[in-house]
Amino acid sequence: MRENQIAPETMICRSEALLFNNLGNDIVMMDIEQGSYYGLEGTAARIWEFTEAPVTVGSLCDRLMSEYEVSPEQCRQEVAVFLDDLLSRKIVQIVDQTKS
Repeated sequence: MRENQIAPETMICRSEALLFNNLGNDIVMMDIEQGSYYGLEGTAARIWEFTEAPVTVGSLCDRLMSEYEVSPEQCRQEVAVFLDDLLSRKIVQIVDQTKS
């Protein structure tokens, strides 16, 4: 298993390569290049909503903790694992903060 590359200061945003649609509270996505379909629901769909614009993982966790009863440690850990999976699938991307 590869090392988790997500830290609180990591800035992420959605990949522009995906097409997506809201179906009620769920999100359905399609990667045309890969021919892959994905579905997100619940907290995962909320994370997708929060990544519309670049956001730090720490800020994303703060927003989630204001909506859900979860400890800061558990939130950071579970969000990092989830975002790492999304990164590996190219659903989100890390924003290079050194570029202006």
